[in-house]
Amino acid sequence: MLLLCQAGALATQALAVYTATRGAGAAAAAVSVCGFALAFASALWTLTQPQLSRALRNTAVMCLAVTPAVLRWLPSPRLFSDFDEQLHMRTLRDIVVSHSLFQSHPLLSISPRYPGLEAVATLFHQLGLPVMVAAMVVVLLARLALVSVLCDAVEHLTGSLRAGGLAVAVYAVSAQFVAFDSQFASQTLALPPALAAVALIARARWAADPRVLFGGAGLCLLAVAMTDYVTSWLAAAALVFWCIAQRGRQARRRVFCGAVVAVAVITVWAIIQWSVLGSYFGPIIGDLASQLSGQPRRGAFSDAAGYSAPPWERFLLVYWAAAVVFVVALLILICVRSVLPRLRSGAPPTAAHSREPRVLLAVLVAMNPVLMALPAWGSEAGDRVGALLFLPLSLLAATAAERRSQLRRGSNFQPWSHRQLTIARSVAVVLATGAFAGGYLMGSGPGYNRLSGPYLVAADGRSMDGETLAAVRWAGDQLPPGSRIGADRMSGALLASQAGLWPVLREGEVGVPGLYLGDGWNPWQSEVARDLRLRYLYVDQRLADGPPHLGWYFYPGETEELVRFTQDQLTRFDNLSGIDLLYRHGPVSIYDLGGLGVPELRSGWRGGTRDPGAPIQIAIGLLFGLALALAARSRARYTVTQKVEAFRLAAGPPLTFAAGLAAVCAGSVTLLLAHVWLGPFVFLSMALGALLVNLRWARSVSMSGTAALRSSSSAALEIPVVLAAAAVTRSALVRMPKKSLIVIGLVIFLLILFIALGVYDGIEMQRPPAQSLPTAGHLL
Repeated sequence: MLLLCQAGALATQALAVYTATRGAGAAAAAVSVCGFALAFASALWTLTQPQLSRALRNTAVMCLAVTPAVLRWLPSPRLFSDFDEQLHMRTLRDIVVSHSLFQSHPLLSISPRYPGLEAVATLFHQLGLPVMVAAMVVVLLARLALVSVLCDAVEHLTGSLRAGGLAVAVYAVSAQFVAFDSQFASQTLALPPALAAVALIARARWAADPRVLFGGAGLCLLAVAMTDYVTSWLAAAALVFWCIAQRGRQARRRVFCGAVVAVAVITVWAIIQWSVLGSYFGPIIGDLASQLSGQPRRGAFSDAAGYSAPPWERFLLVYWAAAVVFVVALLILICVRSVLPRLRSGAPPTAAHSREPRVLLAVLVAMNPVLMALPAWGSEAGDRVGALLFLPLSLLAATAAERRSQLRRGSNFQPWSHRQLTIARSVAVVLATGAFAGGYLMGSGPGYNRLSGPYLVAADGRSMDGETLAAVRWAGDQLPPGSRIGADRMSGALLASQAGLWPVLREGEVGVPGLYLGDGWNPWQSEVARDLRLRYLYVDQRLADGPPHLGWYFYPGETEELVRFTQDQLTRFDNLSGIDLLYRHGPVSIYDLGGLGVPELRSGWRGGTRDPGAPIQIAIGLLFGLALALAARSRARYTVTQKVEAFRLAAGPPLTFAAGLAAVCAGSVTLLLAHVWLGPFVFLSMALGALLVNLRWARSVSMSGTAALRSSSSAALEIPVVLAAAAVTRSALVRMPKKSLIVIGLVIFLLILFIALGVYDGIEMQRPPAQSLPTAGHLL
């Protein structure tokens, strides 16, 4: 039933997308919210079942992680529609085409300096996945790791598997869970290992041998330091405050060690990137200061272009805010009632009270309403902090709910009948689903950005239509890579990420918006173009159709007062000497400013790096495979296996999964730093080399696979795996030259031959021996 409801949510979102393309935007927005609500409500209904198994709990938690992200991608499955995602796609593109790190970025200089997210996506791309699919896989893995670690941490603290699932459901109510935590952005990958590091340090406080747990925590902190600067420092600050609030000498000492490791790792990586940190945090601090200083802001439930949210959205937004404030107040009241009696009696804290710094958690929970009241709520800084502050809220809320349930079961209250329990569950699920819908609306922004539709001025995803993408594709094919071009906000991001150009918005006090203003063309505008070395100009006449929804066309503060473009301003370039028209399709034009004396200057990565050929990849893979196979026969195999097994037993599968994701992040960054570029056939030939050396192991694996194929459930699970492998192989073959197909075919044939022989031997060994007929001697 749960999976059917999740499929129904996907169908509902598909219906919303179809309705939006037919021009019924208001109805489509309501249908879309119903799809998200169905996905959440079905998972929460499962988590509140009286008889909840671990498998069912885990399935519901995984659905909460995967389904909302897929629902968000359905309106634009082939291209990310968020501005920040396109900025990170530019970093990923630079890594893929240059096979190296730290290439300059035209719009987000800090992104190449923290390449953990893009490095992991690059690794999946090297396996043969398309770039867009690889990016989506990374986001899904990060979300699975986040909910798994949160669920496991709460279950470890409370001893209740239901409390772990409820904690994930509470966190799903946050405004950042759907929109912000499913972006292809750095915090999406940094948050799971940060939470895993905190959970590992929490377990290390009372472990007999904390070294293996500290090793995993250090690996997670290293991955966070390589991925996101803000999340890494917030995690380090949380560990420092935790160390201050922690009771017990041993526990405080071990938390202090974790805080020292976090600060050291983050500081070392930050020192390397210190030159670009100021340019990254400057706009964030300036935006925060302008909002706190009381400068005019848009009204509630509306944007700068006059869009107003419908009444039902306003109701859900207010309901979500009221629900969060009510839950926070209730949790603080519970915390105060549990702490005051001990303070009045003067009794020393018991072991149960000293194990968890509840006061610190209560303070963090109380900051959620405070953050909502700040003017910067909804900005990038607010989203980052809000995503972290909702974690302790989910922990305390799930713990309080489980404790209330235990007290009721242990008291003399008459148990509820089945009908009463069903009614109570239904009411709770409906109320929680309303809060989830409000949080989704709060985090996803205006309704026009959630679904596709006609072009809107300066509206991020709605400013990315067919005309824009056609111009971007032409620019990528016809203009030299790294060419400097002026464009509006979203068009510039697409030109950077999809076409490999270098969009210029401003340099110092000189900005591009001045080139679009005015009735004619003044000498100072030619001087601006030369100062910016701006060779090309992207002009979309639809910028004059209305005011910008964001409040600006290019960047905040582009003019002292908002100045709207006119059609005369955006069409005057056709009649100006020194400006040549290169492209025009519909309302979009691209001009060459070379006649104004602008020199040809190309910025950023503008070369091309060829992938190593198939023979080289196969040779490297065979060498690596043989080396790994020989190492597996040595004592190193037993040492590594013993350490990994010890960590798995001490940490559990969810934290092991998160630590493995952190290891993949750190390993992929290390390979790129060493300029090691792998391809799909490296991994294929590596497997072949391992099989050549370990035939006995290959036979045992084949026998296990043969036994698994006998069960229908295992066979059903392997069907999508086989299809995915076929898709990856096809994607890899498309990128290979035809002269390499013979070598590739030989390697694949040998690999299939080894597997087939192993499967045949497994079938023969598992076949029952034939019963021989009794002889005359036996009969006598």
